[in-house]
Amino acid sequence: MRLNQGMMCATGAFLVSSVASGSVFTIWASAPAQVLPGETYTVEFWGSVESPQWVSGDSAVAGFWVDVAGSGNIASLSQATLAEWARFFRSEGTVDRTSLQNVSGWQWSCPLLCKFMPTLENPLLMFSIEVTAGGAGSVTVGAVARPGDIAMSFYPSWIWYDVVTAQPDGSNVVMHSATTIVVPGPMSASVVLTGLRLARRRR
Repeated sequence: MRLNQGMMCATGAFLVSSVASGSVFTIWASAPAQVLPGETYTVEFWGSVESPQWVSGDSAVAGFWVDVAGSGNIASLSQATLAEWARFFRSEGTVDRTSLQNVSGWQWSCPLLCKFMPTLENPLLMFSIEVTAGGAGSVTVGAVARPGDIAMSFYPSWIWYDVVTAQPDGSNVVMHSATTIVVPGPMSASVVLTGLRLARRRR
């Protein structure tokens, strides 16, 4: 799905793409501040567009294509659950240990024949994943650009087929990860305190 090669709509019309000028695409992760060891929690991924070509109520996010990278005490993570608007060219990704490869979604600008209105929200939820924490420590999860691919794009006007894309080198794409602290549970804390007491007695 390389948008700079153009994509064909179900109506038979070609999408005409151009690289954004003066635009900034931001993708960030949102996660709980703290969880317990072994707890499964949700990480949401949101996107926004800042552009002189964006018109509120008329422009719409077209799609996204990213990987997800995780680090820290991660026991497991799931495939992505994509937002309802990202119904075309959707990929829930492939889990590779603590990362997720190839997560994508798209909505058509298709005013003539399509039976639905596109989502015009900005910012908007793109997808979410489930992460299971390992031992005490921290977990960091965030979206990362796929080398040579378009991380995000938008329609300046949803009633036309023009699409504006982020720079292929990612130079106008900002990614923010989310860090969650994995705190010891009551049992873990009591074990630690008992160990400290025994160590003091031996001294």
